[in-house]
Amino acid sequence: MEIKLSKYATKLLDVLKDHLQVEDADVVVEEAVIRLYKSYLEKGEITEGRQPTSLIESLNQAGFLKRQFKGRRNALPKQQYDIEAENEEDAWQQMAKRFPEEVNQGFIVEEVESIDFGKLDL
Repeated sequence: MEIKLSKYATKLLDVLKDHLQVEDADVVVEEAVIRLYKSYLEKGEITEGRQPTSLIESLNQAGFLKRQFKGRRNALPKQQYDIEAENEEDAWQQMAKRFPEEVNQGFIVEEVESIDFGKLDL
């Protein structure tokens, strides 16, 4: 199974690899999953012994699988909308739900690269 991380998560992984001085992404991911589990315990979001069932679940709960998109309508007025989705198709579908009468005209969705390392606590 291929996992496509958001641009933010990919950059974050690079920063973590550099900070931990490791080349292997698996080591970073394993450490991140352990820390994420401990964080869930501290916040009371999960109980002892109920670990996230998979890496995908952990990444999803952490919000790393969501990517930022800008959606534009092809019909008038041409406005831009912020969309959070897992992939381009999901972003397009969100536009279609928001503007069902404009599905025939179509929409343009593009991934936005926005990196905010101000939230990074190393």
